[in-house]
Amino acid sequence: MARRRLLTGDERRRLFDPPVQETAIIGHYTLSAEDVELVGRRYGPANRLGLAAQIALMRHPGFGLQPEIGLPDVILQYLAAQLFVDPSSFSAYGQRAQTRTDHADLVARYLAYARFDAATWHLP
Repeated sequence: MARRRLLTGDERRRLFDPPVQETAIIGHYTLSAEDVELVGRRYGPANRLGLAAQIALMRHPGFGLQPEIGLPDVILQYLAAQLFVDPSSFSAYGQRAQTRTDHADLVARYLAYARFDAATWHLP
């Protein structure tokens, strides 16, 4: 039996693609003082900017950084400006795949996100 899609491709993009409008970027991707403190503990501008991107995208649209989906330049520039790093440093982020995984786990704990699975939620 074929799976039925609830959303069209356009509807899915409108809901889940990172915004590119300035007001939406400011609303969704302004880092808190706590975010900046956590990010500041990372070594090197690439890791600081990468972790900030993980935090921002995990909050909205809720998926974190995904290798197959790029981060719009306007968001990258906005995050970099908050951290006083060069946006081009992001190209060096995650050269070691484990770094992205470690940062995703760190962000999930930091944001108090729980894994949704049968064991966690006691589903039959």
